[in-house]
Amino acid sequence: MSLLSIDRRDLVSEAIGAEAESIVYFYASCDRQYLYPKIGVEGTMSFKDRFTSNITVPMVKQIQLFADLTLANEADVAIISSTSTDVPGWFVSLVHQFGPVASDEVAQSCQQLITFAE
Repeated sequence: MSLLSIDRRDLVSEAIGAEAESIVYFYASCDRQYLYPKIGVEGTMSFKDRFTSNITVPMVKQIQLFADLTLANEADVAIISSTSTDVPGWFVSLVHQFGPVASDEVAQSCQQLITFAE
């Protein structure tokens, strides 16, 4: 399976709908080195598109969905890559940082995962 090039977003939109494609693009285009230090910090958050280098101010809902997808993806990685019942420290740190901007359901689920492993 290969990823589509950025100029084929229309195919993704046709397959999953415009709203879902917008969420997928936001997640995939995120310059994580730029955004991660801003997550959980007071003040206006800016977002850098790694494909275009454009910097914008995202809507709160976009950041929440990004945090939800990030935590869900990283929870999966943490569970699969862990060789014990311990949750990796990097995941605990990520939950503490992203939890306040994630949806309540995702933040609570991640916190339960950490608590269960303790």
